[in-house]
Amino acid sequence: MTRRDDAKAVTTGKILTAARALWAEPGSYTRVSLRDIATAAGVSTGAIFNAWTGKEALWREAMGYPPPVDGPAVRALLQALTAGQGAWVELDEVIRSFTAPPERIPA
Repeated sequence: MTRRDDAKAVTTGKILTAARALWAEPGSYTRVSLRDIATAAGVSTGAIFNAWTGKEALWREAMGYPPPVDGPAVRALLQALTAGQGAWVELDEVIRSFTAPPERIPA
């Protein structure tokens, strides 16, 4: 491995560590930007784009599963569905179910 490869591996590790720390809290995917991750890792946003195509790709590698689906449209739909069923469900619980890592199926 060359020095350049070593430096790239170190930078990648810093970015992944920062991303995992910032995204550890449920619901943080939309709130945390790539700039936030770059700042926490001590690198430029360009360093992120040298290794990943964008936020979704970084999330998949850092967290190991697809990014959560969230946003105003999803929240409105969930509210309409829970109201239509006549059951009061805490929206945060429903959202957490979308943002929780999928259960691993034993091989």
